[in-house]
Amino acid sequence: MGALDPKRTSETPEAQARIEEINHSLGVTINFNGGETIPYLLSEGRLRPHLEDKEPDLMSKLKTGFLDKMRTRISTIKHTRSAEERLGIRPEGWGSADDPELVYGAVTDGTTEDEIKGGAGGWYGLDIFVLKPDRIKDRATITPMDSYYIQDSRMVVTWEDAPTLMYLRDEGRADSTANLTRGEYVEAQIAGGVSAEDIEEIKFSVWGPNSTLDDVLDQYGGRAVFEEKLPGVKLTEIRAQDRAELAEAA
Repeated sequence: MGALDPKRTSETPEAQARIEEINHSLGVTINFNGGETIPYLLSEGRLRPHLEDKEPDLMSKLKTGFLDKMRTRISTIKHTRSAEERLGIRPEGWGSADDPELVYGAVTDGTTEDEIKGGAGGWYGLDIFVLKPDRIKDRATITPMDSYYIQDSRMVVTWEDAPTLMYLRDEGRADSTANLTRGEYVEAQIAGGVSAEDIEEIKFSVWGPNSTLDDVLDQYGGRAVFEEKLPGVKLTEIRAQDRAELAEAA
């Protein structure tokens, strides 16, 4: 497991103060796009890991291009598992019924952009799960970018180093070991799966001036279903206008 030296990556008192500030607001989000994500969570009480095998329904099998999509997915799974083994974040036995596949998320630092777009900037969907840091931090590994593209296991660090990585991301500074570049998100790999109890909040995108959060929830059976299946999980909305204003200010 690698380790970053805060003295080497952030020498100034101002940098140290910012890292400490980030530490107090550190979190993890998972971006997603509707689909079967919410029905699966409501049914199974957990998130389906990205690499978990899925049996496509008959209509999917009949769709044009299905075989091409499956070939792409198989290639992605093979490459991702290879990366996990190479980086030492996939010990033998992971992926079994008792120890699910890794769940991937993005580290956040409490900025407005993270709040509206999620830590991955909306690349993986415009709806957002906000996780409870205390429930996942001890079983999470952290990398300064998408681990899919990382070759060096020294770039894998623990939760304690995440504030320094976030500082480097925000400042656009390059660390000689991590080779960070501005704009990359900081990735979290969560072992043991993500259960409903690990989720603090779900932020749903709401489109159209007359649409409401309840309109979105009604697609999944209504607010009462969420209150029954996901007690204590906050349900909030992100308006399209919020994202538009953020993009305009950027």
